[in-house]
Amino acid sequence: MKQIFALVVAFTITTTAFSQAGQKWSTSGNANSNGDFIGSTNNQPLIFKTNNTIRGLFTSTGSFQLTSLAGLGFSLLQTDASGTISKFPMSNANEILYGDGVWRPWSHSKWHF
Repeated sequence: MKQIFALVVAFTITTTAFSQAGQKWSTSGNANSNGDFIGSTNNQPLIFKTNNTIRGLFTSTGSFQLTSLAGLGFSLLQTDASGTISKFPMSNANEILYGDGVWRPWSHSKWHF
């Protein structure tokens, strides 16, 4: 009996000591109060994962990084009708982007100065 009582007391102390203070964020929504936020209170990034893989993050300096765009170098971004962000296909140094969104060779004859 003493062992069970000691186990219950130890469990209660452990769960109380390591629980988070304040409201927990719910996947079905929260009624937020002034000052509530999702983020960190230290100098660590806020990481977003799916399938236990990092998909994006807010850095400690406030930049947002998408892992699907990492390693692509400088580029333009575009969105599709669903709001998905992707890299805009680049062309070569001999072409310019026209107003219709197509890369074409630059032609002196089309420009009148």
